[in-house]
Amino acid sequence: MTSVSLGSNIDRATAQTIYPFIGNYRTTVNITPISDKVSQVFEVGLSDDAPNDLGLYKGLTYSVIDDKGNLTFNNNPEVFGVKGFPLGYIVFGGGDNKLFGTSDATASVNFKTLTAKGSGIVNITDGEGIFKNATSTLLFSENDIVNLG
Repeated sequence: MTSVSLGSNIDRATAQTIYPFIGNYRTTVNITPISDKVSQVFEVGLSDDAPNDLGLYKGLTYSVIDDKGNLTFNNNPEVFGVKGFPLGYIVFGGGDNKLFGTSDATASVNFKTLTAKGSGIVNITDGEGIFKNATSTLLFSENDIVNLG
């Protein structure tokens, strides 16, 4: 009796496709206070130069601000001790191609000049269309004009 086994203990090959992503978004941010220091933040952005039909950006996150105008953002409200609110999200794209993720960020607001600067990381966790099963890390920076009220 002869036994032949082909493919045993062979690692499966996987292919990786890289899609460069650089986009400039005009973003509107709506902030709803939850407590004295914690807010729910909803963002919508549009880009004319984002590739692969990723010109629409939407995100729900939470922020905490200190007395100096420094903000910390996270998609999980429980990080800031807030319970009973939905987990936040990041979505790039409005058509067949979408990227999904979460983010961590910081920003500093200058209330005298009504400007803000921030930066952070978006952790891509999945996608649709050409981005199905996507994983990646996007670094971002922003310069904002603050409109109070």
